[in-house]
Amino acid sequence: MNKLNIAYERFNRYAEQNRAAIADFAKRLVDNPAIAMQWADSQFVNAAKVEIYGGLANELSRSDVAQQDEVLKGLHRWAMGRVLGAARTSVNQSTSQSSNILDRAIAQVWAEVAEYLEDLISL
Repeated sequence: MNKLNIAYERFNRYAEQNRAAIADFAKRLVDNPAIAMQWADSQFVNAAKVEIYGGLANELSRSDVAQQDEVLKGLHRWAMGRVLGAARTSVNQSTSQSSNILDRAIAQVWAEVAEYLEDLISL
C-alpha cells in the first residue's frame, strides 16, 4: 500500500470514529442532558478530529499517487503552519470559553497530524 493510501485510511478511520462518538454523545444528550453535559469536553476534540481528519481524507482521495511525496510534504507544511498559527494566536482568548476549548482542540489535532505526517514521510 502506498503512503497516500495509508494516510487516507488512517484519516478516514479517525474521522468516522469521532463522528460515531459525536452521534453517541448526541443520543446521550437527548436521553439525559445534565449527565451528558458533564462529559461534553471531549466532544470538542471529537469535532476537531471530524473536521480536520475528514478534510484531509477528502483531499487525499483526490490526490495523485505519482505525486505522493509532494502531496504529503505539502500537507505536512500546511499542518505545521496551522500549529504555528495556533501558537501565535493562543494569547488571543475569546470571551467564549467553548470557543477557546475548540481552538485548543483544533491546535492539538493539527499537531497530531504534523507528527504523523513527519513519521510517514520519513518511512
